[in-house]
Amino acid sequence: MISFCKRTRGAGALLCVWVFAVGLGDAFCVRLALAEPPVPDQSEIDAAAAPALPDADPQDVCAALTGERHAIVAITDEATLRLDDGRDVRLAGLLFPAPPLAVKVAPGAWPPQQAARTALTNLGALATLQIAVTGTGRDRHGRPFAQAYADRGNEKLWVQRELVEQGHALVSSRSGGSAPCLRTLLGAEAEARHNKRGLWASAPYQVHNASEPNTLWRLRSNFALVEGKVLNIAARSGRLFLNFGDDWRTDFTAVVPKNLLTAAPGEAEKLQSLKGHTIRVRGWIERRYGPSIEIFSLSDLEDLTAPGGVTAP
Repeated sequence: MISFCKRTRGAGALLCVWVFAVGLGDAFCVRLALAEPPVPDQSEIDAAAAPALPDADPQDVCAALTGERHAIVAITDEATLRLDDGRDVRLAGLLFPAPPLAVKVAPGAWPPQQAARTALTNLGALATLQIAVTGTGRDRHGRPFAQAYADRGNEKLWVQRELVEQGHALVSSRSGGSAPCLRTLLGAEAEARHNKRGLWASAPYQVHNASEPNTLWRLRSNFALVEGKVLNIAARSGRLFLNFGDDWRTDFTAVVPKNLLTAAPGEAEKLQSLKGHTIRVRGWIERRYGPSIEIFSLSDLEDLTAPGGVTAP
């Protein structure tokens, strides 16, 4: 059962929409800046995935928004906001922590998912939210990706960063977001992981060792973070294969697909320099001879050998 009430305080004053929804907790009002982007063709998706990093501070790149006010009537386990006009937007760059496939729980009953929904609801309850759709990409359900901001007094809170810093969400380029924003979120995630906040205190979300392919096999079809030393790099059929073991038929491999290399000429040569480096890879474990992750963006590779552990390449 959802009920709405509206009130205004003088001409030009803020119009608040109070929402009471089962499972959402406290009432809150939100303000959204939402444009309806066209569905992209593949060339636009490829270009968006390229790691073209501007000189501007990522904090500034990901900051300024304006727009309409809307109420959020639902928050799903996929970091998706349903608006009062029926549209859904997906929080860019985030994954809510899903249970491992081997763990059988009722939908929405996984504690880290519940904690993530509660944290997002609480951010909405603090103040109005501003939402800005980023780029032209959509997820497989047609939902546009967006950055979200909460205004609290004179402070503007970037919702994605708050959730990641608290350990309530993982960073994933497959959920959209520009390379600068993803880089900032990766830094926030590293801090949360180091301090074992939120999901990082749970065993299912540990960073896995690339030298243990049998363990990685058991994670097939799960989203995972994998670290290890790149022993060799091979190019085949326009793709690059970063091999973490002596036998690519059985050991872990990170795959850089052709579309990323085509969209960013010269990146293949930079990636070749990662041989001998310790790399962190994120994505879904697949079977390609040995266990593997095919990255969606170059932001999914983090070079831990480079000074400061910056994102590869």
